[in-house]
Amino acid sequence: MADRQDMGQNKGSAGAHKGTVSRATTSSVKKTQPGKGVASGSRSASGSRPVSGNRPASGSHLSSASRPKSATAQDKRRTSTGRPLEKSVKSMSSGSKTRRPANSRSSTGSGKKSAQSRNKKKRYELNAKMMAVAALVVGIVLALVITMIMRSSMLRVKQIQTDYNMGDIFDITNYIEPDSNDARLEYDNSEFAPDKLGKYTIKYKVRRGKLSKTKKAVINVVDEVNPYIDGPDEIDVSMGTDINWSDYYNVTDEDPDVQDSLKASQDVDTSKERTVTVTLTAEDWAGNKASRQITVNVLKSNFDE
Repeated sequence: MADRQDMGQNKGSAGAHKGTVSRATTSSVKKTQPGKGVASGSRSASGSRPVSGNRPASGSHLSSASRPKSATAQDKRRTSTGRPLEKSVKSMSSGSKTRRPANSRSSTGSGKKSAQSRNKKKRYELNAKMMAVAALVVGIVLALVITMIMRSSMLRVKQIQTDYNMGDIFDITNYIEPDSNDARLEYDNSEFAPDKLGKYTIKYKVRRGKLSKTKKAVINVVDEVNPYIDGPDEIDVSMGTDINWSDYYNVTDEDPDVQDSLKASQDVDTSKERTVTVTLTAEDWAGNKASRQITVNVLKSNFDE
């Protein structure tokens, strides 16, 4: 009987303790989280049980050291989901620590990417400008080349003769001929006045409509004409006279010094009367020669009679 009474007392004290814990838990939840339900892991006063692990063994008395802590003290270390507060804070702090480098890396990476994209865009714009300038330069060069080709084709000429014979009348059309029938040559023929043999460079203009171009040509001046000895076929000279052939004969040629080349094939003795046949010759600067046969009569002077 005594044992049954003790067991009944223990059960009564355990029930009273349950009611105390339930009331304390409810009051702590209301203070910490107003307007929300009871935290998970705790129950309401009706039929609530203490957290497992804090439940006393059946038939044993609860000591002050083994008594479960109040719900308010437990809730201070727990979140609304019933998880320990320290772990949650640690997890939040560790999560924030791990996220910050990620954010910084992402911001740094995005900054690098944006800088790279800007640099790439600038390079693209610079390349586009350079290509545009290069295309413009190439277009100008091509236009100039095409213009020069067209002008050269429309104003093309050919030289049909190079040698000019000294003493002839000079005409540019006898030496230069345009390829186009519409083109014409412009040159003052009187300007060409060579005074010796050799090559001369002349300038003339080719014109076709509004197009014109100055060109050059080389004319080779030659002398292909033999000199001419002009004078009588027979002459009379006085005895003892030295004969000067230029007093009787004149040599005509483009060579201004050809007269000095006039000479006889033999010397004529004028010391006595006689008749002599003589051949006169002359040679110009081009090697052209002339000859003429004459008769020389050596006579007594009238004063001797």
